[in-house]
Amino acid sequence: MTSKRSIKWKYLIHFILCSSFLYLFCKNSLLRPSPPSAQGKEFFIGAMLLFICYLNALVLHPLLYRKNKIMTYVLWSVFSIVVSLFVEFFCLYSDIMNCTLRNLNYDEANEFFRICILFDALRDAGMLSFTFLICEFNWHHKQEKSLEKLLMASERKIIVKDLSGTDVLLSYKQIRYCEQEENSTKIYGMDDAVYFRYGSLKNFQTLFDDDFFVQIDRKTLIAKNQIRSFTDKQLWITSEDHPFEISPIFQTQMDKLLIAPPSKKKIKRKKIIRPPMVKKPVDNKKRQDVFHIISENPIISAVKLAEQSQLSQSTVNRILKLLKDEGLIEYTGSKKTGGYRVRQQPSSES
Repeated sequence: MTSKRSIKWKYLIHFILCSSFLYLFCKNSLLRPSPPSAQGKEFFIGAMLLFICYLNALVLHPLLYRKNKIMTYVLWSVFSIVVSLFVEFFCLYSDIMNCTLRNLNYDEANEFFRICILFDALRDAGMLSFTFLICEFNWHHKQEKSLEKLLMASERKIIVKDLSGTDVLLSYKQIRYCEQEENSTKIYGMDDAVYFRYGSLKNFQTLFDDDFFVQIDRKTLIAKNQIRSFTDKQLWITSEDHPFEISPIFQTQMDKLLIAPPSKKKIKRKKIIRPPMVKKPVDNKKRQDVFHIISENPIISAVKLAEQSQLSQSTVNRILKLLKDEGLIEYTGSKKTGGYRVRQQPSSES
């Protein structure tokens, strides 16, 4: 649920930024005059620049630059800048010239137009460079997150910084409690060791299972394996004499510590031994009727036997099995077209 909400906020932020950019671009197109008569064209050019930036971020950066195709990535970026400049000034040449000819002569207007091309090339290159820096920051941030998840899954360790700023691998079992401190999380380990980690307390908590930490206020997380005792308002941990104050908002989390988790032992169920089913003996009259029907027909199937004897199919099958075991009848033919007949006795030699 939280991830879906964060995705919705992300899309909303993108929509607000793009709308603000298009509005400002239509009013002032940056580094060149914006003709009042070409607002529709300015909107199209601003949308084209946004498309190029998003194309660079979503397609070119991951598929070319991150795959070590740096030269191809640079060529595509330069090509996109050239195309955007060509489209922009192809659409706005007459409007810009009409705007500048009011104060300048024709030669000065052409010179000013060439300067506008240079400045707009710098503008587009700056936008693509800014997009590239954001992509690189996001990529490294994702790499750090994936590395930390791998460390937590394999070695149960996280990457933190000590007081000197050196990266340290810290086992989660060595953490006693954590506190939020401006834009970083302050981590208190064993033997009074102190570490730091950039990011909020909430982002730090997502690295661990829900059963490892308990939150006692908005800025403090306590490792459950370090809790010594607690009351309604205070909590004590090992190797610390002073108590921690528990916020009333997080009191329900402390109450959960008193509830024992449900047992995961499987309950062995007793096996019920049922006596074997005893089949009822076949009525002798039914047996004789079935044999009589078979003797009157050269060959007959089990289905037709059930129809003529007006017995159930299961009863007929049992009678047929008995007669076959006694050697009175036999089955002849294939499974589909065959049937039962009275067994022919071998003729005695004279």
